[in-house]
Amino acid sequence: MKKLIALLVLVIVLVMSGIKTVRGNNSLDMDANYALLMAESIANGNYNQARHYETLRNQKKTLLGIQDNITFDNLLLLAKIVHAEAGSDWLTEEHRQLVASVVINRVNSPEFPNTIHNVIYQRGQYAPAGTKYFNNLKPSRKCVFSALKVLASGSVAP
Repeated sequence: MKKLIALLVLVIVLVMSGIKTVRGNNSLDMDANYALLMAESIANGNYNQARHYETLRNQKKTLLGIQDNITFDNLLLLAKIVHAEAGSDWLTEEHRQLVASVVINRVNSPEFPNTIHNVIYQRGQYAPAGTKYFNNLKPSRKCVFSALKVLASGSVAP
């Protein structure tokens, strides 16, 4: 209850003061698309910056009352499995989105674990998961943005 009251007070203060940007080293720009910035940072291999954008995104989500499963960990893990399963250049965007969609469909199914991590690491499901190759994998830009699209918009597969 105390957290809810503190959050409500913060929202009221921000709305009443008309603040569009909270200034400082960790400035929060209410117009920024932090999911895209996080994805761009992951695609560039800059995971520290990506985590910074995740923090700012979480602050913005809290202020706006938004809930979703787009996190640094989910995006990176989903992008890695997309890369491992459909990262070849000759495969299309649709192929990459279908791989991500299978994971999301499993997360949403009562027959599988309910997190991206647990679906990917479920025994016997994705051979690359848990290997040294997979743990050190830097997913391609195409795979990161395919994963983000599915995380943001939902599965493209029935």
